[in-house]
Amino acid sequence: MRKPILSILAASWLLAAVPARADPIHTGVEQVLLPLGIITAPFFLLHDQLFGSDALSRKNAQEESRRVLKVKRAPIPINGLYTGSISLRYALYGMLVENRLPFIEIDADGAAWLAGMLRDPAAVQSGEYRYLRLEFAHQDDPACLAWKTSDLDVTRGPPVRPGTCVAARPADVLHADMALRVDDRRLQQRERRWEIQDLRSNQVLLSLPFWDSAQGKPYPPSGTYRASQEPGAFADMIRQLAPAGPEDAVRGHPWVMATTATQDLPMNWRAPTLAVAMRAFPYTAAPSDTDTWVAAYARAEASGKPVLLNHRLLILPSGGRIGSACGNASHYCGEKASYLAGDAVLTLTHSSSYRDEDGRTSYATPMSVYIVSRDLDGKLQWSVRMVPQDLPEAIADCSDYLLRCSFRPNEIDLVDGELVLRGVVSREATGKNPHLTFEWRVPLERAARAGSLAALAGQ
Repeated sequence: MRKPILSILAASWLLAAVPARADPIHTGVEQVLLPLGIITAPFFLLHDQLFGSDALSRKNAQEESRRVLKVKRAPIPINGLYTGSISLRYALYGMLVENRLPFIEIDADGAAWLAGMLRDPAAVQSGEYRYLRLEFAHQDDPACLAWKTSDLDVTRGPPVRPGTCVAARPADVLHADMALRVDDRRLQQRERRWEIQDLRSNQVLLSLPFWDSAQGKPYPPSGTYRASQEPGAFADMIRQLAPAGPEDAVRGHPWVMATTATQDLPMNWRAPTLAVAMRAFPYTAAPSDTDTWVAAYARAEASGKPVLLNHRLLILPSGGRIGSACGNASHYCGEKASYLAGDAVLTLTHSSSYRDEDGRTSYATPMSVYIVSRDLDGKLQWSVRMVPQDLPEAIADCSDYLLRCSFRPNEIDLVDGELVLRGVVSREATGKNPHLTFEWRVPLERAARAGSLAALAGQ
């Protein structure tokens, strides 16, 4: 109520102080509000400075948290984390998948947040045990949880291996060696802290401030860690942990595949342009992307060879890795599509022809295909921009760049040392697009030599 009262006083003060154009109507109220506003406003401002406000407390906590995290420190090794009754509804992905904690232990009588996510809440509400241990298991395990909706299941897609579930196992004794706690000793000063405590020594190993409240009333503590770039003190705290989970030298983590970093092109890179041969080539395009994570993973495991899932995600069964096939850590590729070509991944982006005339400048460019080549470890190899050397007769009208003709590749092949792109030409300006298929050809060695990025491969 304090801020609305202050706003009313301030508005009344201004109204009382502004000269009226018509004859003023004196009610007597302005004689009270004007001096009252003058007297009380400084006290409210002083109160915020002395005791703080929600916005100021959040800002101060974020700044201190950044200062703490700037200090270089070794990751905290951990075998399991006890979180008590803290709600982890929006944090299971970050903790189990992203950060791969071996297991999380929670209070059984504080698991209402978990029960609310399940089709059968009674599965975690028997009251016959003190703790619940959450960990990955095989989908045939009887302790697997059945989620109310699929979006709550953190195991439903990559990088979690198909056949994995989240299991909840009852226990009366804690097995975790670390605990995540909330320190509320300075709650009256609008300060709370996330703390990692070593349960063997009771020593606090890391402490980060936070403030999450409405009108000065703190929310019940809950964690948020839904993505790799999740901001906030909670996610920052979890990232400081170094899980000591089971690893295999060949397959990696038993439940979560490793993510291979993909090297991005430098901002100042300008790909060289190659004029390539283009000819009509009748063929039947491959069916649209209908592959699933489960099916693609099974093919990769069975063959032992790399597999591209829907031209977006590279699955590498050797070492148990996945990687973005388009140079984007979130696997969102937009108009980009990637293809396997030998031991390389080629990422393609097509552009339509274009002409811009505004009376002062004139800009024109033909239809083109931009290609970036990376090895299976995500390292850059070469990059070129391809344009047709000559237009086949069937699309001779595409010499008019105002038609905005484009060539959309949907198949790539290597034939006798040549890189072959097959696809369909469309006219964006007219919408008249008979189904005409073409192919572009260029010697692979020529493209690799022209657009070499070898100097960047080791960066």
